[in-house]
Amino acid sequence: MTASAMLGTMSGVLAGHVVGNYDGGIVPVNLFIQQIGATGSGKSRSHDAVVRPVHELQERTIRSVSRRRDVEIRPRILQLEAKLAQAKRKLADDPEAFEIAQHTAHLERRLENERSKDLTRQFRFIVDDATPQAREAALADALRNAIFVVTADGRPHLEAMISSKGKPGEAERNVWLRGYSGDPLHAIRVTKHLNRRAERATISCLFGIQPDIAERFWQDRLLRMSGVLGRFLAFTVEGEQPGCWLSAGGAINEASASWKRHIGIWRHRTLANRSGAPLEISFTPGAMERLKAIRHPFEDAGVPKHSLRDLLAVRWRENAARMAVVLAALKEIGASMPEVTENDVEAACRIVFRAHLDTYEIIHLDDRTPDEAERDDLKLFLMGHDGPLHVVSRNASGLSVARLKGLAEKYPEVFEIVPERTGLRGQPKKVIRLCGQEPTLPSRDERETIQK
Repeated sequence: MTASAMLGTMSGVLAGHVVGNYDGGIVPVNLFIQQIGATGSGKSRSHDAVVRPVHELQERTIRSVSRRRDVEIRPRILQLEAKLAQAKRKLADDPEAFEIAQHTAHLERRLENERSKDLTRQFRFIVDDATPQAREAALADALRNAIFVVTADGRPHLEAMISSKGKPGEAERNVWLRGYSGDPLHAIRVTKHLNRRAERATISCLFGIQPDIAERFWQDRLLRMSGVLGRFLAFTVEGEQPGCWLSAGGAINEASASWKRHIGIWRHRTLANRSGAPLEISFTPGAMERLKAIRHPFEDAGVPKHSLRDLLAVRWRENAARMAVVLAALKEIGASMPEVTENDVEAACRIVFRAHLDTYEIIHLDDRTPDEAERDDLKLFLMGHDGPLHVVSRNASGLSVARLKGLAEKYPEVFEIVPERTGLRGQPKKVIRLCGQEPTLPSRDERETIQK
């Protein structure tokens, strides 16, 4: 549990400020990490031991910036207060003077603006508030629009992404997709702090979650189709073996002074370089070739297209490349930037593979494609439905007309769409039913009425 927390925390410290250089291309280092464990498994202790030093580092930085703010801004505030007092005295002597009134209003606005300046907001990159407003406010203000969302209870964040009938679920998924890729992100909910967009939104996350929400998250069909699932790495308590993950030079004693010193040096480097281009950690030629040569266990002809194993295998190299950069940063820091070696790549691949195997085997995931899952759901619905299901936009199944027709065309051995008279008057209407299912017949009274 501590090893995955260290990887997620290091990713959160570096994201947006450090990138990998892979054959001239840029590799972001932000990771989406889940720690799956039941109550009492140690998620909170792991977070506290590893993440607390980063909180302390952030607070020290903010205190330092606050002192500097007082030194820089306080003289300007005093000067504006003196000018405003003088302008108000002149206005009191001549209330009808339009120019003096305008000048006084201008000074009041300038003084309010100086007093409201908070230079510390850009140094707050840790978000432990579950509300989208807090996350987006931090994202808009943070340096390089990079934030680290960390909590021992990630349920509120994940539930917001799970299938929703309204737009909020879709909006949440869009935020996380853009935050993973570093795309521009407009403010979804406008507040007084959110009047601009994040040019390169970068989100790293470290969530502790319980098995029930993990199963709901990983089995959600809309999340599969949106591409969110392939960006997350889930580690379980049962499968974690921290000692075998970190490369030989990267093992750092958990919650120790060396860990605090390590992340402190990296944070100092990134802040010192905040106005320049992101720092680069290069892949060696051998590391690039090794990453291209390794194959994922799910990359074979037997994996169904769009199944969960297929979705996990699609993005594994991207996650492994990011993980390799984080592992390289975990090594001892010298005067020059570290490099990603073959050992780092192999260790990163083992981590990603283990996360995918944990996800697939321990959570007992449904490996059906979205179409197969909808086919089975509709089949069960029709078996228990009382009466015919009309192929209209508002039907009891919740599926659209196009989706009903699509399932009937794709699975003609299961469904058929036929015209059927369901009332006493009017033309027959199209209904969808299971193949071989008896049509709905009118009652005896209805037949007698039709005959008359």
